[in-house]
Amino acid sequence: MPVEFEVFPDHNLVYVRYQGAVVVEEVSTLLLRYRSHVDYSPHQRQLADLSRVTLVKLELPALLALQQQVLQAQNLHAPTTTMVFYAPNALSQDIAANMRRFWAPFPSVRVSIAETAQDAMMQLPLNAPQIQARMETPAHLKSAE
Repeated sequence: MPVEFEVFPDHNLVYVRYQGAVVVEEVSTLLLRYRSHVDYSPHQRQLADLSRVTLVKLELPALLALQQQVLQAQNLHAPTTTMVFYAPNALSQDIAANMRRFWAPFPSVRVSIAETAQDAMMQLPLNAPQIQARMETPAHLKSAE
C-alpha cells in the first residue's frame, strides 16, 4: 500500500493519501512515522484521501491496536480531533463509513465523510487550494514527494 502523508502546520492539518491496498499494519507504521514528525501535534485535523484505494485488508485485532495507539497519543480531555475522509467512490465510501462507526464511541474524535474535494475543504473548514488540488489531480499526474 503506497501511503504518504504531509503535515501542513500552518493549517493544523495532516493530509494522508492512500493508494492500492489498505493494510492495518502499514497504517500503524505510517502512524509511528507521523507521530515522530517534527510538525506533529496530537489534535491536528486529519484529511484522509481514500480516492485511490483498491482493496482493504483490515483485521479486527490489528485495527483495535491501531485505535489504541491513536487514543494514547491524545489527551482525551483536550479538544476534539477532526478526521475527514475524502471518499468519492463506492469502495472509499464504504471504508469511510466503517471508520466513522469505528470511532463513534470516542467523543474526542469527530469523523465526517466528503464525496468531493471541495466538500472536504468545507468540512474542515479549510481554504487551501494546494491541498484540494492534490485530491483532484489524477494519480498518474502526481509528482513523487
